[in-house]
Amino acid sequence: MQSESIRLFGLSQTKCDNHQLFASRGYAVFLPDLPRSWSHEPADEITKAIENAVEALVKHPDIDPDRIAIIGHSFGGYSALVAITRLQLFKAAIISAGVANIISNYTQFDSWDPDTTSNYGMIEGGIFNMGATLWDDQDLYIRNSPIFDFHKIETPVLIVQGTRDHICHAEAGPMFSALKRLDKPAQLVLYDEDHHQSSWRHENIEDYYQRVFDWLEKFL
Repeated sequence: MQSESIRLFGLSQTKCDNHQLFASRGYAVFLPDLPRSWSHEPADEITKAIENAVEALVKHPDIDPDRIAIIGHSFGGYSALVAITRLQLFKAAIISAGVANIISNYTQFDSWDPDTTSNYGMIEGGIFNMGATLWDDQDLYIRNSPIFDFHKIETPVLIVQGTRDHICHAEAGPMFSALKRLDKPAQLVLYDEDHHQSSWRHENIEDYYQRVFDWLEKFL
């Protein structure tokens, strides 16, 4: 619920992005609330919420509906992938530490911490809220995994991933290779960093933002 950050003046509460950097370059930054009914169909809920958000956004007289990009980090990255597979509204996308395949993320093995099983809880009953295990309902996991709809993507995708990210480090490579196999415009950037940019080294933060702004300038 992004309205909870209304008094942060563009400085993300999760320290994923500094929205002032976007605004100072002439971009309008829109952080909509994406309410969910927790129906165990996250992709459907996200699609409807983002569709409603963009419908409200384009009513603003200063917004060009043909020059809208979407950026998402972590579950926001998953949400952005859902959006570009189901809605042809965005001219550019930046996916930071996102999840394209709930199945692979659900069963992810982390050699740094082989006993970690946190992804099971996150996906079954946490923010993904699937409400079932993979073995209870395989079709549920497939239809809520954007990778199975990558052939529908018309939006150029910049993928950013920290290789020491214990949540979803293994997602970025297959995401990129799938897009390239489908001849979709995509770029993959890997950093020797963790999940949140707030812990990244200064030189990598600078490189990250330069790549983001280059991507937006190229496709918007």
